Order: sequence, then C-alpha cells, then structure tokens
Amino acid sequence: MYSRNLFTKASARKTPRVHGNLLYHLFLLTSTYTLYFSGKSLLSGIKKDISDSC
Repeated sequence: MYSRNLFTKASARKTPRVHGNLLYHLFLLTSTYTLYFSGKSLLSGIKKDISDSC
C-alpha cells in the first residue's frame, strides 16, 4: 500500500513535464513537416521553371 502511494505521487509529479515534452515534440514534428513540404514544393517549382525555360 505504501509503495503504491509513493508511485502515484511520483507519477502525479511527473505528468505535467511529460505532457509538456509531448507538446514540444509535436510542435517540433509539425514545424519540421511544414518546412520539409514547403521546401519540397519550392524545389519542384524551381525545377518546373527550369524545364519550362529550356
């Protein structure tokens, strides 16, 4: 009983930090994907311009 109480206290203390980490990683992932896709579309646009001019 005592160890279980200790565990719940520890998990309750850790939860907000884990949640913050999760949000941070989600933000990193979305920004990376946005950068990746915008760069990809930019590159394809440049390639299209080059092929059109040739």
